[in-house]
Amino acid sequence: MLVKIMMIPNNIETNFTTSPLNLKYMRPLEKGYTVYSKSNCLYCDKAKKLLENVVEKKLINCDNVIKEDLEGYFEYIKYIAKKEYRFVPAVFKDGLFIGGYDKLVEEFNNDV
Repeated sequence: MLVKIMMIPNNIETNFTTSPLNLKYMRPLEKGYTVYSKSNCLYCDKAKKLLENVVEKKLINCDNVIKEDLEGYFEYIKYIAKKEYRFVPAVFKDGLFIGGYDKLVEEFNNDV
């Protein structure tokens, strides 16, 4: 079995306690939905609820990362989304950035 690991480039500046190389677990799924969220976020909760019955999903709580280094978190999202996005939730489908909760609803309704 081959495992594809995408390394985070050195030009992403973070103050994470965890080194960027250990952040590979935060990569979006290549198949399925990935939601980067935080606690006490209405739209994050709605996104997770919408995907409740979806088997292929990864829900990543970013509370600790956001608390440690908010700007570094946004730089990481910018890198994986390939565009500036400074909100939560950040939603990906099949490894591609789709947007926030509203875009997730649109995408989810198209899949049904």
